[in-house]
Amino acid sequence: MKDEDGSCQRKYSWNGNQAEPNKSDLSSTPTTDIDDQITGLPKIQVDSFKYLAPLDIYKTEKPFFSQLPCGTQLPRTNLVESNHSVEIHDICGKESLFKLDEAGFQFMQVPTRISEWTDESVQAEYLPELSAWLKEYFSCEEVFIYNYN
Repeated sequence: MKDEDGSCQRKYSWNGNQAEPNKSDLSSTPTTDIDDQITGLPKIQVDSFKYLAPLDIYKTEKPFFSQLPCGTQLPRTNLVESNHSVEIHDICGKESLFKLDEAGFQFMQVPTRISEWTDESVQAEYLPELSAWLKEYFSCEEVFIYNYN
């Protein structure tokens, strides 16, 4: 569903049990705190998790990493990382608790006819299937898959 500003943001959740989104299974979901969802789940402490450092340069220049061939005079990156200690939780079996609008991610089962996972089959079959599915799911006119590996 498109917002008034034309962006493709989902205002509803989907139960994820069927292959195709079914409008009768969409329901409003109250916003919850992500911390409430992960309380009591198994976790590990990671002392060196890398984040993009909060530098002033990123206010005027987008972070980038280039994979251009060697030999160019262009800078390959402007990324500067900073390490943080974070807890990582095992959410196996609890995937349905996390909704895109609330957590920033969601686990989905997307149907596919692809049987052989090669670079060629992914580009020729899977990405077009995924793009069509995302267009239908988010009711968008355009989907841009910028990286798949």
